[in-house]
Amino acid sequence: MAGADISWMVGLAVPALLYWAVARRNTAHIPERTLHGTPAPVQEPVSRAS
Repeated sequence: MAGADISWMVGLAVPALLYWAVARRNTAHIPERTLHGTPAPVQEPVSRAS
């Protein structure tokens, strides 16, 4: 790359990969109670039409 500065690419890629790794954890889990002590809303499973 003839001395091109690619540090900005590393600066974007590393935080993006870290964010992806943390954000992909089980996000489908809804707790029984919320932080304020109120019950979590009941959500029906989404059915996909074939």
